[in-house]
Amino acid sequence: MEGHQVEKHVKYILSVEKSKDDFESVVMQHLRLNGAYWGLTTLDILGKISVVDQDEVISWVLQCQHESEPDG
Repeated sequence: MEGHQVEKHVKYILSVEKSKDDFESVVMQHLRLNGAYWGLTTLDILGKISVVDQDEVISWVLQCQHESEPDG
């Protein structure tokens, strides 16, 4: 992916992931899972998915899951 400034994109995605405690991040918490999907997909397309801690991502996604009983 020459000419696409891959490292700048990777650096930005990682910086967004790290900013969890500022006001904007707290207000937008409901969009984090969607943002994680797009960020991880982008990193994978750029061939840089290895820059994230896979176990940490899996653990976080599982924490987002809510158990619910099926209707009926």
